[in-house]
Formats: sequence, structure tokens, C-alpha cells
Amino acid sequence: MSDDLTSRAADVFERLCEIESFFDDFTVTPGIASSYGFDESALRDLENKGIRYERVDGVKVYSRKMLRTLSLYLDMKSPHVLAMRYWLRTAARLHASGELRVAITLQANIADEYAADPEIIRAWRPDGTVGRPIFDGDFVSAEHVVRLAGREGRPTSPGRALLDRYEDLRYVYLPECLEQDIEIFEGLRLANCRSFAYHLERLSNANGIESRVSTGLLVAIPYCTQHSWLEFRSGGDWVPVEPLLAALIASRGENEPRDHIERRLVGLFTRWGDVHRSFFQPADSFYELRATARVLTSPSGD
Repeated sequence: MSDDLTSRAADVFERLCEIESFFDDFTVTPGIASSYGFDESALRDLENKGIRYERVDGVKVYSRKMLRTLSLYLDMKSPHVLAMRYWLRTAARLHASGELRVAITLQANIADEYAADPEIIRAWRPDGTVGRPIFDGDFVSAEHVVRLAGREGRPTSPGRALLDRYEDLRYVYLPECLEQDIEIFEGLRLANCRSFAYHLERLSNANGIESRVSTGLLVAIPYCTQHSWLEFRSGGDWVPVEPLLAALIASRGENEPRDHIERRLVGLFTRWGDVHRSFFQPADSFYELRATARVLTSPSGD
């Protein structure tokens, strides 16, 4: 573990330690840490390296953002690493076939004050029509079919030169309150997906390069991930880019160049605005969203 930290994650670890401890979310007990892949020996190694922790009722608790981030760079057996493997498998399948028709099932946990009022819930439909939502306990669900298309070349755009100036950025988990912090982004060179997209949108638009932040799903089989990414306007089209996650995956020893990984990842992006309409009104009527996916094999999509 010590050698791994030194060779594979020391740079990210040191940058994260520069963030004030006030922003650490000390919520991870040793039991939870084990689900991220950190046993007692690994936690002791991290303590020797300077990881911060607090004691609650005599039990050590560690920073969630720190352990979740390190699990990615150290390739621990964590849910977050498993999700990345699903991305890569689905991306490889898309690359091999060129196109996938995927049925996405969305489930949302309805907040208590809205659960008994089905009038405020409208089913999501790609064509915008109102349908009947399906309730499963406290969850409401809907299914949509989307088309994923592989990309043959590296995503290119007028903003590529700007992106190259931030090649040394490292992906980390950040609390929402730090996503707009310019010092975290420019000084420590740390970002999560959303902060990367928002900061680069600001910089590109300031330089006359049209861009936008998109939100939606990174579609993978069987589990999708909510995601935000940057898109540039190029020749009348919006071109998605994802150098931050591509760099993270490449740093974990994948046997592919980073630009190849980026090309495959962006083929999995599905914007909410393109295929879905929110069936939750008001917006705070749900507090948990799950998305699973399966590949459709028949031409009709049934």
C-alpha cells in the first residue's frame, strides 16, 4: 500500500491535503472504509502518510472525499472503481459494434411530502407526451430507449487548445461548496466532472469559444452514472469532450492512449435535455435517482 501511494496516488494525495480540514467530511468509519477497499493496514499506512481523521465516540472516522478519490487511483475494490469498469466494458462494446440501442430504466425515490400526490408526477417520455408513471413502493420509474453512436476520431473542437492547458488537472471528489472555488481549480489543479465543465465553460466563453455544460447520464451496462460534461460548438454541432476522466482512467494503467479513451467515453453520454423531460414538479420532489440499462438486440427495440 505504501509503495502504491508513493508511485500512483501521492501527487493527488498531497494536493488534497492542501485543502483546509474544515472542508473534510469525516463520515467514513473503518467499516465503511473496508467497502472502499481500505483494510486496517491500509488505513494505518495512510495515517503514517498524514491523512486526517477525527474520533467520534472513540472511533476513528476518515474523510469521504479523500478515501473515495484514493480508491480510484489505487484501483481498490470499491463501488466507484467497479463503475469505471462498467464504463470501459460498455465503451468497448460500443466501439466494436458502432451503435447500441439501449433501454434505460430510471427510478426516483419521491420525497415524503410528494409521494401521496401523483398529480405532480409526469412520466418521462422522449416525445414529451404525458404517460402513467409506475410506482414501486416509494419509487416511480420510467423506461426510455436511447441510441449510442461510436466516434471514430478524437473529439475535436475550437476549444481543444484551451483544454490542453489543463492537462495537469486531476480528478477528485469535491464537496459541492468547493466546485466554484477558483483556487482549487487553478491553484491546486483539482476538479470533479461538474467543476471542470463549469470552469472551462467560463474560460472558453471568455475567449470567444462557444461552449455549454451538459448534464445527463454516462450510460453503462448495467448501471449508469449521473454526469456533467463540457461541449463545444463546432460546425453547427455540439461536440462533447472528457479529458479529465480519460486522464484518470489512463493513469490507472489502461493499455490505451488517453485520446482513445476519451473518444470512447463521450459515446456513452446522454443529455437529459435531448431525450428526457422531468416528470418531477417541483424539482426538489425527489432525492434519489437510479438508472440501469440493458442493450436491445431486436431491430424494433422490443
